[in-house]
Amino acid sequence: MNRISMLLAGMLAAAAVAVTLAGCDGGDGDSGPSVDVSGAWRGSSVGEDPANSDSNITLILAQDGSALAGTIDGVSLSGSVDGDALSATFQGGEGDTVTLEGAVDGNAMSGTWVSTTDERGTWSAIRS
Repeated sequence: MNRISMLLAGMLAAAAVAVTLAGCDGGDGDSGPSVDVSGAWRGSSVGEDPANSDSNITLILAQDGSALAGTIDGVSLSGSVDGDALSATFQGGEGDTVTLEGAVDGNAMSGTWVSTTDERGTWSAIRS
């Protein structure tokens, strides 16, 4: 699996964790996560460039309030959850940084990714 695919997989997992945590809002009126994306997520990422096409990803996420941490295919990632939206970054295989953004809907999440080398694509994952 290439580095971009691994990064996308991690971002997908982070997004899934963020969505789950967002569903656990305490209802105190504070803005912040409405889902909790903590846990394991499995999915795929697809790059616009055929060299970075379809790839399986595994995300392991932990959410603490709006803070998100975990791994995507074993690569560390960090980010945040706001409502049902998540954003995370991780280091790509070519020294680049990959940003993953997405939305959580129950036990599923999906979104887009972009690297600092201008590679981009989409991802999706389900809680496993």
